[in-house]
Amino acid sequence: MNAPTTGELPADEQFRACLQALRESSAVDQDSLGRKLEQIRENAKSPDTAADIATEIRAAAQFISLPSVSRLEFGEHPDLMVRLSTEEMAIEVKKFRWRDEDANDERRFREARGTGVLPEYGNPKEVQAQLIEAIRKKASKNDGTRGMFFVYLWSESAHNVEDAEIQAAINVLRSEPIDRLAGIFFTWNPTCVQGFAPLIPEAGTPALAKMLAPRFVAYE
Repeated sequence: MNAPTTGELPADEQFRACLQALRESSAVDQDSLGRKLEQIRENAKSPDTAADIATEIRAAAQFISLPSVSRLEFGEHPDLMVRLSTEEMAIEVKKFRWRDEDANDERRFREARGTGVLPEYGNPKEVQAQLIEAIRKKASKNDGTRGMFFVYLWSESAHNVEDAEIQAAINVLRSEPIDRLAGIFFTWNPTCVQGFAPLIPEAGTPALAKMLAPRFVAYE
């Protein structure tokens, strides 16, 4: 479900707040932010693509409120470079959109209202496989030359790509690690559940957890 646009940029309140925070932050490389906004405008006739790029703006804004952030730059592979104190993080952002299945599930919930019965919804095993495949694809773009590498999963799927499915996929990745993937950030947008899951010891230090704690809940 794509946000309406004004002047070829998303017009929803969340995006405006994220963009304002980035524009006002001295830690943000404003030239790279300008280039990212131009990419959104250039894809205005392809709403899904423009919305996916706009998610990089939303994701980046989550780091700006962290007291330890000293530098944030937008790019291409990685989408974001974030420096927290002495830690350098390269981050690829993956958005999961509102799906037709979400609309069907919404209908099921409405029909079951007042019955005391929770209808079946989602497809956890299929979604888990999709998550792992998406993470592997993002990780394949990393050459390992710019700090620890993370994938940021941003889900706008209300009932299919939930935090439970994301955490299940993380458990699989901990037993089947991907080369050079240090950890996963995730936001389940309908309720703004935001988490961080380290996958290697270097990403699971108390120092890094403390720097992220004001914004991201650690998933152990």
